[in-house]
Amino acid sequence: MKMTLIAVAAAITAIGCQAATLPFNVTAPSWNKIAQCTTQGGVNIRKAPSTTAPKMVYNENSIEDYDCPVIYYGYWSTKSGGAVQSITFDGVAPVVSEQPGWVELLNQGPKYESNGWVSAKYCQVSQTAPIRESGNPKAVNFIILNTGSDVNGTYALYMTTDEMNGLASFYLGRIADGKLVCPYLFECDYNYDMANGQNPPSFTKNEYGGYTYTATKKGMSGYATEWGEEYAPDINKLTTEQLNLIISQAKPLPKAKVVYLYNNGYYLTD
Repeated sequence: MKMTLIAVAAAITAIGCQAATLPFNVTAPSWNKIAQCTTQGGVNIRKAPSTTAPKMVYNENSIEDYDCPVIYYGYWSTKSGGAVQSITFDGVAPVVSEQPGWVELLNQGPKYESNGWVSAKYCQVSQTAPIRESGNPKAVNFIILNTGSDVNGTYALYMTTDEMNGLASFYLGRIADGKLVCPYLFECDYNYDMANGQNPPSFTKNEYGGYTYTATKKGMSGYATEWGEEYAPDINKLTTEQLNLIISQAKPLPKAKVVYLYNNGYYLTD
């Protein structure tokens, strides 16, 4: 779906230099391949392309917050065992480079701050599919923005919601080389109210001066899962005014995130 935005450039400029300002330029990443782990339990992540190189581990005795991913406690080491456990790669990630028998994965090192190497034997490497101005697979968390003739370029929003922590994240970016490069982020409290099935989704000011995004059944998209019928908040159900609010409140990220299209799904880089 492509939503038309009303006077978005003027609205954003009025917020000040800390908010997103259209138009903006982005630099496309050089990678165009994705690795997906093919072995159960994952594969060890190495600091260099060698089985003798340090691998990423964490110490169970050092964990202070069990809700935090263990990769934030990760470090490179040649020793493991006992309380020191390996951190493995078991999902999908962009491929930065390749060597015989090895692939280098973007941001798969400790704290997602450096790259990591994994054995190519346990990964399937594929080309990414380009995100285009039109004709993309429909998704509840991705939308192309029609910014009008006064703003050059193709812009889009990518959304994630964390029900456990009550957080909604909206990544604002521009498409470059078939990928959505997102230098801006708007985060707010997240709530869902399935009782108000006919009410539209809403953004309201909260007691802390920020916003709360409340999704209702009318603002969700039903999709079938192997467990039955489930519902997910649908960014395509947001109004033009709500999209303008998201963009006007978006702030610069320390490092741009990239959304890429793989196997008919949208993924966000770590």
